[in-house]
Amino acid sequence: MLVQSLKPNNLVQTIERVSTLLDILSQNPQGISIRDLSAEVKLPKGTTHRLLSSLTYFGYVHQDPKTRYYPLGFKFIELGQLLLSQLDLRREAEPFLRDLAERTRETVHLVFLDRNEIVYVDKVEAAHNHSGLRMASRVGLRNPAHSCAVGKVLLADLPEETLNDLIHEKGIPKRTANTITHPKPGFASVTLLKEHDLEFGIWSQFRCWRY
Repeated sequence: MLVQSLKPNNLVQTIERVSTLLDILSQNPQGISIRDLSAEVKLPKGTTHRLLSSLTYFGYVHQDPKTRYYPLGFKFIELGQLLLSQLDLRREAEPFLRDLAERTRETVHLVFLDRNEIVYVDKVEAAHNHSGLRMASRVGLRNPAHSCAVGKVLLADLPEETLNDLIHEKGIPKRTANTITHPKPGFASVTLLKEHDLEFGIWSQFRCWRY
């Protein structure tokens, strides 16, 4: 489980802006206009355009010639595949993921906790899924940890102080009608999970166990 340190005080402003910009682009797979992007990052259009021009030059962003929208560039595919190839845990976990998928006949994920989000780093689907349903997930997908079962499984292993810090820094945004958005009920859910080692995703069609 990966939990990065909380936000330091000496961040470089330009890097922080670029990171925020890329996060927004990642949430808009079809791209986004420079006007809307400027509004979301809360920067002047000129500043946003300069950042996009630099990112476009290096391949991290490109502009659709028809829509003039900006989606992420192909450079991230290269970097993502390189990172996945370097994950020893992914290679070591693969046979266990496949075995669990076949025994449960369900989709199985390998997930990391990255601050307040989960990152799917591998996914194995059972050859014979008895439910006939498929998870709408993919390798590289990020989700708020508090909004899904597997995220709460990982949050349950965090010290309460770290959990409090994450909530203070990032908040608890609502994703669905069933998302817990208040700290006290959230802590109750995590406490129950610690006691029973089992968590169900109410809004989704998968179950998560912690061993």
